Amino acid sequence: MLSAHPFCLALLLSSSALATTNPLTVTDDLGHRVTLQHAPKRIVATLPSPTKTLFAIGAGAQLVGIDTYSTFPKADTEKLLKVGSGFQPNIEAILALKPDLVLTDESSSSRLTEKLMAAGLTVYSGTAQTYSEVFQKISTLGLLTNHEAGATRLLTRMRTELNTLGASVQGAPKVSVYYEVDPTPYTAGPNSFIGALLSKAGGRNVIPTGLGDFPKISPELIVQQNPRVMIGLTADDAGKRPGWAGLSAVKSGWVFRPSAEEDDALSRPRPRLPVALRALIRFLHPEAKLEWKWDGDRSARRDPRSAQSGHDQPAGSQRRASEAGRQQGLLLVNTALSPRSTLLANSVPAVFQGGWSPLSIEKCCGWRPAPGFANKFDF
Repeated sequence: MLSAHPFCLALLLSSSALATTNPLTVTDDLGHRVTLQHAPKRIVATLPSPTKTLFAIGAGAQLVGIDTYSTFPKADTEKLLKVGSGFQPNIEAILALKPDLVLTDESSSSRLTEKLMAAGLTVYSGTAQTYSEVFQKISTLGLLTNHEAGATRLLTRMRTELNTLGASVQGAPKVSVYYEVDPTPYTAGPNSFIGALLSKAGGRNVIPTGLGDFPKISPELIVQQNPRVMIGLTADDAGKRPGWAGLSAVKSGWVFRPSAEEDDALSRPRPRLPVALRALIRFLHPEAKLEWKWDGDRSARRDPRSAQSGHDQPAGSQRRASEAGRQQGLLLVNTALSPRSTLLANSVPAVFQGGWSPLSIEKCCGWRPAPGFANKFDF
């Protein structure tokens, strides 16, 4: 008779308790009831976030196709067939893969979901738009793919790391901060996922809650608020705006442009939230002791008041700043396209008026708007 160590037995019981029971029915962000008769073995992801999440929870082997912009983890994504992007999909390629589950964005602008459903495919549409939804979507993907145990491990690790980072600034005075999403300027309100991270990092967002999650603001508001720290732009850019040269953050040099890696984590609500929080803590409270570092975060620990502030940046920093701008555009467009967004009518024109061509938006965000899109808003 075989015997099991109590720890191993508990682990087995825990894993079996977290196993998905099929048939399974869930409701996606478009209100569709999605039913899976069995755990999917052939998944197509049409945007990067679910691709990264599936690999993180151990479900990467079930992917047979991914979007053009899914590039992480590189060694694995390079082997998978690319099926276009969420807004310029290769539907024929998706159908040829015979997927038993397709993961799409909740935006209806490309009509991708309805086209795939009309072809008889099972489609789940939904992405995280808020801080809490990051955790919800990881759980949902674990449920859909029969990797609930992997999702639970990831969530536990994320929460542990987020709590550890948060503890490093516990009791520290709140630092007034302005976070710039786009130089129009658009910013992040307190209830946005960036706003939630700013609060956890020991910051006090100077943007009033009533303005919304990602509002376009008047530059005079920042003059009135006079934040101690600015994030998302350079000191040189800030100093050129009317009335900003005399602001506390600009005069003291506490204006920070995140690196491309940091901005990628800050711009997309997904499993790399700890990377985003760590960056914000370094900007707001450089005195905090940050011993933890996310796996794969190869950036050296540094004083945030260095070249990242925008003064005399070397060529590499300029390239990172350019990439950061593209990532900020991604956040802006993704926010605009979310059916839950209040930004739609204002943010999309800002992308075009800011010099974004359809091709540059496609490279940044994974989709290319149709002619006249900026004026029609035909979703």
